[in-house]
Amino acid sequence: MKSEENRLNSLLPPTLNDRFINLTLTSQSTTYQTYKSEFKDDHSVHTIRVLDLNSTMAQEDWDKAATLFIQELLYLSSNKLVSIESFEISEKRIACATVPSTTLSAEMEKLSKKSLKLEVNTEKLLRNIMHNIQFLHKELKMPSCRNIIRLDNIYQFREDFFVLGDWAGACQTKKSNPNGLVDSTPVEAEYEEIFKLGLVALGLNGIKSQEIERMLSLKEKNPSDYDRAMKNWIRHNLSSESEATRNYLERVLDKDPTLRPSLAEVPSSENLEKCKEQETLREELKVETIVPKVKQDHQKLHAYLQGNDIEHLKYNFSVNSLSKTSRVSGLVLRDQ
Repeated sequence: MKSEENRLNSLLPPTLNDRFINLTLTSQSTTYQTYKSEFKDDHSVHTIRVLDLNSTMAQEDWDKAATLFIQELLYLSSNKLVSIESFEISEKRIACATVPSTTLSAEMEKLSKKSLKLEVNTEKLLRNIMHNIQFLHKELKMPSCRNIIRLDNIYQFREDFFVLGDWAGACQTKKSNPNGLVDSTPVEAEYEEIFKLGLVALGLNGIKSQEIERMLSLKEKNPSDYDRAMKNWIRHNLSSESEATRNYLERVLDKDPTLRPSLAEVPSSENLEKCKEQETLREELKVETIVPKVKQDHQKLHAYLQGNDIEHLKYNFSVNSLSKTSRVSGLVLRDQ
């Protein structure tokens, strides 16, 4: 216990170390650790990110490790997830408090053996992480992120915001390339990243690792059977998700890489919110427009039925405001 306290004291800058208490290790990445903690003044819960000075990269190239660590914090800060006033550098020690977060692997460990499905917004997960990967490719020029797309590197903030962590791990892709094989092209790497993210989504939705392995084997041996099986798995295990989400995941896991959604298709978080607002507005306008028309048409229908034979209804009834097929109080009417 004392050695753990001494180790923490060697990593934490002094002011932050004094302001936060009850630190518990929650995750370990290539260059940093995260801790669940409490603010000493009001006992509010936070997550502390600490540069791991004992990591290989920090020992060999502190500048690079520190740069990547701070870049991750800046990315989080752009999404309003960082307590900026807590950021501190003291000598080579760097740490900062964020809003509470946890890795998806830690959340999966909490599940009972009977329920292996984690309640997450699958579409939001896919879009957040794909947008994150796009940023790493475009802005930081990282050639591939496929080796960091894992449950223990995906952090969940609040209820429905997800971030891909351990950016330093992505920088080690070339070093860990086995047998001197040539790296994938950028396009091939993107196909692999998207597919791997889709497999993560399947795992979160209750599909066991053994089933995923069988699916991957089927993909190589019999692609047509894979396609049918994959769609059945998605329909069965993601029945609570929207039709759009299931269709999107089917594209992500398509056996043909060229049919998978590209990272360029992923809108920014701001555009996603605008799309939601526009969709809500459209639905509201639709209700405001349709409801009065339905009431008006119902009145016309009622008046019509007072003096006409119901058998002649389908031949004679015509109301300009009705479409070719309109539903009024459960009846389906067709214009001539």
